[in-house]
Amino acid sequence: MVEIKKMMQRNTDGTSDQYYPETHVLAVLGLSDLVKNTPGNNSGGSSGVSSINGKTGIVFITKEDLGIVLATSTSDGLLSRELYQKIQELVDSPTSSNTESDISAELINDRIYQLLYKKETFNPKTTIDAVEGLEEALHESGIKGDKGDPGEQGPPGTAENLTLATEESDGLMSKSDKKQINRLSKYTFEKTGEI
Repeated sequence: MVEIKKMMQRNTDGTSDQYYPETHVLAVLGLSDLVKNTPGNNSGGSSGVSSINGKTGIVFITKEDLGIVLATSTSDGLLSRELYQKIQELVDSPTSSNTESDISAELINDRIYQLLYKKETFNPKTTIDAVEGLEEALHESGIKGDKGDPGEQGPPGTAENLTLATEESDGLMSKSDKKQINRLSKYTFEKTGEI
């Protein structure tokens, strides 16, 4: 069994960031089998799937293939017909001042509206296909979420606390990491190719 762990690097400010070591394709377990069995690689292999809904070759899955039905003013679908009708009313007259309606829309900028239900913002259930600009946003570089809390600062490094780790006590590494490294000595490595 292979245990999978994150590789972390401590920054000068005490925070840690995950990093991925540079490696070679020959060092990635199972990659050559995956590539051999990927359609379109001209190696004669095939994936475990030969058709989808009776379609073969390059298949584009449609909403019909998945049984997705869009709502209309007369029938339910991803939305109820009532909600569809209310949203359609807002689209047809977004600046309506109908105070009896629980649903309203406010123009945020250009063509973007914020939907409100009883003056609280809500996001209706939708599909990926309905999100304009999603594909471009996913492919842009530099999109990151907020950085999480780095946790408490550890004690300062001094010569007194620079001890070697054992399988029973932490040191320059954790005792669990020391056990893992000691286990590696049981294995032999064989050269499989040149890099």
